[in-house]
Amino acid sequence: MKFEALKPKIIPEETESSSETENQEKIVLIKELEEQIKAVETAKERLKDALTEAEKSDDWTLVNEAEFLLQSALSLAKTTQRKLEGKETELTITTDYTYKNETGKEITETIELDFEQEISSLIEFYKKHKIEVPVDFEEQMQDIWQRNSEDLREAIEKYGFDETLFIPGGLSVPDVHTKMSAGHNETYQGSNFRSSGSFEGVKEKTIEPRIILVHKNRAKNLADRSELKETLGKTAESFIKSEETMSLTDYLIYQKKYFEETGKHLDSDTWTWLPGSRVGARVVCARWSPVVGQLIVSAYALGSSSPFIGCRPSRCFL
Repeated sequence: MKFEALKPKIIPEETESSSETENQEKIVLIKELEEQIKAVETAKERLKDALTEAEKSDDWTLVNEAEFLLQSALSLAKTTQRKLEGKETELTITTDYTYKNETGKEITETIELDFEQEISSLIEFYKKHKIEVPVDFEEQMQDIWQRNSEDLREAIEKYGFDETLFIPGGLSVPDVHTKMSAGHNETYQGSNFRSSGSFEGVKEKTIEPRIILVHKNRAKNLADRSELKETLGKTAESFIKSEETMSLTDYLIYQKKYFEETGKHLDSDTWTWLPGSRVGARVVCARWSPVVGQLIVSAYALGSSSPFIGCRPSRCFL
């Protein structure tokens, strides 16, 4: 895990143009940042201890909690640092993404994600499918957006993410599956998935409220987009080590939303690993069967690989 160095900015000596009030506000922010840096260091030590214990007990619950606390501490410190630097948080992120197409030609596309438009769309989506969200859901998501705005922009610019998923905290996997699969043929469950506990037995890396960045354009199947095609044939373990966290809950919402917006289903040609979800010791994977018209969910060992199974890269922000 990468930790950024966070240091208070030195306030320049007061000039005739700077007000006493502004300086006092900066002094308060510096004190807050100093305390937040201490919280980051404490969270780092807690994560180290949790990792040590997890290696002994194979119980990663405390590791997940420690990672969440560290991420929250880092995000809070970054927000305070932005205030010190006088940077305003944007609710609309616009940036360019440059990539090479199959012929090697360099292509630049402009990606714009508008928070208000995206959150309004997701709230209507959840209301339509009777998934309850907290009354302050929009405020929760805006807080995550604002605390992580720089990292959101950086991820979009680097990986070309062009779709956001706003996921409420504490969702039940079986309930989400029931509601997201309504109107389609019954989901087919592979024997490994079913025997390990089915949807009721799924354990996910995080159940916190979160924003997920994913791909939508040129991304119906993994082979449709070079960044996704490169993931085919790699093990589930490799994606977990590279901190890919898309869960079955995220995927079910993503799959349904994509279908309602495009009339098509994701992954009708290949499977995709869901590194954020396990049943027993196995990692969950899924695809859509266009022949039968149903979702297929299975699970395989960490070291399993196939040229027909890849992963949909994503970024999770808490």
